[in-house]
Amino acid sequence: MAVVKACSVPMILANGLSVMITSLFLSGVSETKMPQHYYGQSQVRISQTIQRRLLFAVVLAFACTSYFVYQLQNEIAKNQEDTFLKIAIDETVSDMRAEKKLNSRINTITVNRHVGEKGFVIVFDDKLSPLSFPAEYKEKAYDKALKDVFNLEEDTTLPLTVLGENYYCRYRTEKNYKILSMWPEDEALKTRNIALYVNTYMEILVFAVLFGMIYFLIKRVVVNQIKNVRKYYFN
Repeated sequence: MAVVKACSVPMILANGLSVMITSLFLSGVSETKMPQHYYGQSQVRISQTIQRRLLFAVVLAFACTSYFVYQLQNEIAKNQEDTFLKIAIDETVSDMRAEKKLNSRINTITVNRHVGEKGFVIVFDDKLSPLSFPAEYKEKAYDKALKDVFNLEEDTTLPLTVLGENYYCRYRTEKNYKILSMWPEDEALKTRNIALYVNTYMEILVFAVLFGMIYFLIKRVVVNQIKNVRKYYFN
């Protein structure tokens, strides 16, 4: 919730700024004065001016909104990564306290534990040799890249590439063991990417409709004003 509030403020400000720019543009158009000899051609010229400036304002609003939605979804995805990886470690630690004969059962403690669908948990001994992991991830469990993680800060989510595949990982030291949870990047960001695609699609529809409605509304108002001015001067 704190992340949503933090990202909502600049997003609202960006939209407010876009509305303000649009209002200033409309005010400028409404106050523009044209020489009398231009009234015969002013309808087309003003229509083009409205179209260009309104398009600029709508594109600016779209860009601002898209940027802050992207930042918001990134923060949500990061929090999700932290939560999933932390829960996997917490559950593993809980199972290790519950085991009375931990040393004899440590090899099987994370065999069936997963993070999401394709993530996993590895338990290392004090010499950083893997003791427990799902069988299908044996090759990755022995990859030397994993040992570099233990030189970094504990209980912090970090990016890591293992055998050409990108992961988010997190570790914690418990007794004489190190517990490492890993989650594939593509799976971790899947929800974020879907949300971005949906939001972008909806924004395009909304701003396209907004552009059309405002353009034709203002065009109609301005054209009517020009007709009234022409009628006043020529009559």
